[in-house]
Formats: sequence, structure tokens, C-alpha cells
Amino acid sequence: ELTELAGEFRMDTAYDVVTQLLQSGIRPHAIFAANDTMAIGAISAVRDADLRVPDDIAVTGFDDTPMTAYLSPPLTTVRMPIHALGERAALRLIETLRGGGTVVPANHEILPAQLVIRSSCGAARKMMEAAGS
Repeated sequence: ELTELAGEFRMDTAYDVVTQLLQSGIRPHAIFAANDTMAIGAISAVRDADLRVPDDIAVTGFDDTPMTAYLSPPLTTVRMPIHALGERAALRLIETLRGGGTVVPANHEILPAQLVIRSSCGAARKMMEAAGS
């Protein structure tokens, strides 16, 4: 079952909603946070509930902020091509300005994201166990 919780993209609100979820008796297998900052708040809430990441609950984030590789456990996250996103946005703005301020029609592009697998999802341990057996 999938449950969506609102956390306002902040560490403190993510901590609060995960704490409320765990206090309600619901224990998810995994938490996918909307950004890495929220994932850090979720990890704190899981630990404060005397649970372990990833042993009891896996946690992943989104953004691949530099600090996530140094967390304990290191955070599994999704890396977006930020440079390419900024470049596309700047080009769209330039097109709009060159057009005399006329808004350029919407353009949908799919840019490749990269899953950065680290320990917080439990995959590293499972892969090592599989390799040893």
C-alpha cells in the first residue's frame, strides 16, 4: 500500500509526519522523500522511534546533495541533471525575451535521472549477501 505524506520539503516537517506515521502504528517498508533534506528528517524520526535504517525501514531521497554520501548510512537518492535543467530554462527565457515577452508555448522534455544506490535502501547489504552465497 502506498501512503503519501506532506512535508513541505523541509527536514522538520518530514520528521514530524514520519513520527506521526510511526506513532499511529504504521510501519512502512520504505520511505521515498521528495528531496534529500526531507529524507534526513525521515531518518531522524525513524531513529528516534528506536528503528534502524535500512534494517527496519529503507529511506531514499531526491536531489543527490553532496552531504548525502557522508550520512550514516549514506543516502540512496536520485540525481537530476541540474546543469541541463538550468540550461534549458535559460534558453526558454531567452526565447521569451527575444519574442518581445510573448510566452513561448509549453515544451515537455524528459531528461535522464540517475539512481544513486547507497546503504540507506539496504540494497548494498543485499547485493553483498547475494554475492557471498
